[in-house]
Amino acid sequence: MLVERPGPQSALPVASADGRLLAVGTHRRTGETGEYGVEVWTVAPSKRLWRHAGLGDMAKALRFSPDGRALAVGDSDGALTLFDARTGAPTRTVAEPHTVSAVTFHPTRPWLVFGTFQGRGKANLRVMDVPSGKVIGSARVDPFGVYELDISPDGKWLATAGGDGEVRVLELAELMGK
Repeated sequence: MLVERPGPQSALPVASADGRLLAVGTHRRTGETGEYGVEVWTVAPSKRLWRHAGLGDMAKALRFSPDGRALAVGDSDGALTLFDARTGAPTRTVAEPHTVSAVTFHPTRPWLVFGTFQGRGKANLRVMDVPSGKVIGSARVDPFGVYELDISPDGKWLATAGGDGEVRVLELAELMGK
């Protein structure tokens, strides 16, 4: 099965947990500038459900929530946007001073963990309570910023990879309240 979409992508495609949806960051040239966005497609049949063309810069991280209802998108201008995965309606936007480079949802709690390219001594990993939008945990885990992250299926462990080439495994509970 091939999901066809014209134009270059700017972020790796990501599938929903049930395999029915596919999200991809987009970049379309418009003269000397670009238009950055995100699209969500059904896999079978291959059909675009929605397109959001209003990202401030290139999408760097995409992830569906475990239930497939939300899509988190981190972009190069520091925006973290949550979308309704079925309709494309933005439900929350958080502004960060650096690229939001990695995002993942907790498997059982309403938390979103995200990393940034912040490398100047400040926190570059945050845990956000999705319903309230409040940051409930944070840490500086890499001197050059977080490139990738993921949570174990039991929700206990968080693995990060960053600009210094190190992979770190942290107990998620230790980040809470920091």
